[in-house]
Amino acid sequence: MVEIFGGGNVLLLDEKDTIIQALTYRRMRDRNIIRGETYKLPPSRGISPDHATYEKLLFLRTQKGGIAKTLGRALSIGNPYVEEILLKAGVEKSLPAHDLSIEDIQSICTASMTLIEESKKSNPKSLSRNQVIGSM
Repeated sequence: MVEIFGGGNVLLLDEKDTIIQALTYRRMRDRNIIRGETYKLPPSRGISPDHATYEKLLFLRTQKGGIAKTLGRALSIGNPYVEEILLKAGVEKSLPAHDLSIEDIQSICTASMTLIEESKKSNPKSLSRNQVIGSM
């Protein structure tokens, strides 16, 4: 399992999702990354990007700060994805969130759905054990 949020982490799990080894071990309020414990996904926060409807994103216009930071928090996604959505939407990432137009919100919603659809179409190449070990 590779976690790509926060500082990131790499975990080796068995067939029952028990943690065998982790790059970083931690005890947290909602889950633990400890050898021998069952791996649990972190709780979801914000709006899931694949459920980001126009109606759900309208609240962005009421937020303080720039749209990039606000959108990242709202969808719980990292900066590269936020920037890709805003680029596809044609919205300047430094624009204050409260200055978003109705058209901007619609474009952001469409761009978010487009990014989700593109990611579903991608077919990541699987690596053989030798390729993974060779790259370490």
